[in-house]
Amino acid sequence: MKSLLLIIGVVFSVAVAAQTHREISGRVVDASTGEPLSYVNIGVKGEPHGCASNADGNFTLKIPYELWESNVYIRCSYIGYRSYELAVQSLEKTPDIPLKPAAIQLQEVVIEGMEEGLTAEEILLRAFGSIKNNYPREPYLLQTFYRHYCKEDTSYGRLIEAAVDVYNPRGHQRFFNHPRSKVALRVNQLRRSYDFTQNFLKHDAISIYSLLEHDYTSYETPLHGVPTNYSYQLVDTTFFDGVPVLVIAYHLKEDRGGKERHEMTRVDGKLYVAENTNAILKIEETDSLLIAEGQEQRMDALHWMLVFREYEGQYYLNYVMEEGYTTEQKQLESGDTLSWDHFFHVEMMTNKVVTEGIKPFKGKEPNREALAKMPYQQKFWDRYTTLQQTPLDKKILQDLENEYSLQLQFRENQPDHH
Repeated sequence: MKSLLLIIGVVFSVAVAAQTHREISGRVVDASTGEPLSYVNIGVKGEPHGCASNADGNFTLKIPYELWESNVYIRCSYIGYRSYELAVQSLEKTPDIPLKPAAIQLQEVVIEGMEEGLTAEEILLRAFGSIKNNYPREPYLLQTFYRHYCKEDTSYGRLIEAAVDVYNPRGHQRFFNHPRSKVALRVNQLRRSYDFTQNFLKHDAISIYSLLEHDYTSYETPLHGVPTNYSYQLVDTTFFDGVPVLVIAYHLKEDRGGKERHEMTRVDGKLYVAENTNAILKIEETDSLLIAEGQEQRMDALHWMLVFREYEGQYYLNYVMEEGYTTEQKQLESGDTLSWDHFFHVEMMTNKVVTEGIKPFKGKEPNREALAKMPYQQKFWDRYTTLQQTPLDKKILQDLENEYSLQLQFRENQPDHH
């Protein structure tokens, strides 16, 4: 069990992995309050290596040994805060990285940086029309870490972690309907528990496509045409890397159905747009669907977020997350109520951007049979950058360990055991 847990906390740690990589760890906090900052972009300056802080502000990044020797700088950037750079070896003395809040009034940005009277709809149209200028048009590959866990009632019953290569041979030259028609996927390593969830028997074996679909710079969305069944509003202004950022809120609400069936769909989201380049820096959205028919009711809720990081003048996906739940209730003639629930959390973090020397490949999202053939090697994970664990992640491991030794689950979910 001990070998499975990542080092958590504010204490800096350095480790040698297979004599090729050094591990650096720290925590990103608000300089004014000391509160941790979640999902901060963290990158090695001028290099393709990077990661994101977790929900508690902690991060772990494994970099090539030669970069450590040259004492490169890491750069932390976060919407609403001033970016911060520091020499990587200085983390030994100051593991907390303080980011200072950056504030600006909305009126100042509109007057200084944009035409007077520009509406939220026009800002979005400019952002979608500028994608070719802000995101790579040439082939590239993202080396990513994927994590997926599920909970029913109060216990976690499923965990998947994977090292996934996402190859985009077409860049951002046009929008596609679905990730399967644009990118190639390759799962290099996999570690997973058995699936102890029971309430909903049919769910995806792995949900990489579902995450990638949220990338509105790559895939078609109703927002591209700024349809009238959404409302739009310029609600806030902030900073990112010293550049003003315009925050556009959008909203959709639909009611439909009759006496026997009622459906309500609600969509609320925000796009964060750089004022100088019209680049989309972050997207977040909350969706809900309520279906009531007779004595039965079902609620689906979903929240997702996507963040980009700049590298060599272009923006690449750095972190994407979706989490949600499904609940079903049925009223019996006896007056009792039957209920089921299922919670899931899926996330993916980029730890390296590759733009040169890519060997093209083809690959789809693996199904259950393909996952059963994926290798698990602990030595690989010792040198691979993952999203650092939180106390919640420890609870997940504990719940799964209560079912059956997690080490054995990882080992038995290998090709030799099938």
